[in-house]
Amino acid sequence: MDPSSDTPHSKDGAPPDEPPDPSRPTPPIADTEPFRRAHASALRLLSYKPRSEAEVQARLRHRFPPDVVETVVRSLKERSLVDDAAFARAWAESRSSHRPRSAWAVKRELMSKGVDRTLAEDSVRGIDDDDGAYRAALPQARRLAEEGFDTFRRRLWGYLKRRGYSDSVSRRAIDQLWEETTRAKNGLTADGTREAEWT
Repeated sequence: MDPSSDTPHSKDGAPPDEPPDPSRPTPPIADTEPFRRAHASALRLLSYKPRSEAEVQARLRHRFPPDVVETVVRSLKERSLVDDAAFARAWAESRSSHRPRSAWAVKRELMSKGVDRTLAEDSVRGIDDDDGAYRAALPQARRLAEEGFDTFRRRLWGYLKRRGYSDSVSRRAIDQLWEETTRAKNGLTADGTREAEWT
């Protein structure tokens, strides 16, 4: 080593790392490696199924700093990849079509996922509890067709209450299903006349 040199060196002869220059501008978060990794992670989450903004934030916060998470979520919202209004509508429609719940129960589910109360309420306005309760209970009613009314009512009542239906809605659905079950067992049509017998 040249003794005349006043440049410090490490033990292996290489110059040490330069200290950060405070005058150099910090790159935007969106240009950093943590952002890219968090963004990729968020896209993977959304590829499995739609999620609310709060759900995405909660999953990312386990692995990434808050400022990175905030920037990623803002980017996703700008591209409509995270949209709580659309998420709430899709959730309510799916429940109504495939696994009926009361409007109250669906609203509670959405709020538990971090959806704003107003958005949740708006998304369930089109849910018809009477129709949903009937459709939800119909498969159970068919399985209970040979039971007496007390057993029929008790089991359907519990089934509908677990899905958030009110007493009055549950009562109407059970009465309608029991009437239809009785008619079917007696071979009667909806207008009370006996079905034609084929030989």
